[in-house]
Amino acid sequence: MSEWQAVDSLLRAKRQTYAGNGGEEKEPCRPGAHDFRYEEEDYFYMDTYLGGRLFTGEEAVWQKQEKAAVPIWSMNYSGRTLADSFDTGFLKEALGLVDEKEPFRGPALYRKGEYLYHCSSCGSLEWFQGQEEIYYGTVKIYECVFHGGAVA
Repeated sequence: MSEWQAVDSLLRAKRQTYAGNGGEEKEPCRPGAHDFRYEEEDYFYMDTYLGGRLFTGEEAVWQKQEKAAVPIWSMNYSGRTLADSFDTGFLKEALGLVDEKEPFRGPALYRKGEYLYHCSSCGSLEWFQGQEEIYYGTVKIYECVFHGGAVA
């Protein structure tokens, strides 16, 4: 899979679901899961995670075909909050700034008041890994690792 045309769909999905305070599915795919779905004419996206303060999850994209949807991309992530000063709203703001150059999590740097979001990654859409952190002042209050790529 080369840098595929579904990137625009992936970015819209990320901004309309968790990061965009999108509605959570009423019937999760697994007990205790939090599921967020987004669908367009050619693609279907799902973000599902387990946990809260300690969490793990997966985002995936399927391409719709005549008889069935075929998985084409996936990203796994796992993280934790480290302090009570963690602000979910700030994380969602940062994740909403995801761009087409690195469509994995948020931007390399995002600051608002005392909060600082930092994300680094290596690789391409086909195979990548990275990590993100949030600091409040000089104290790290959140961390998450992620990896993924094309599915064939």
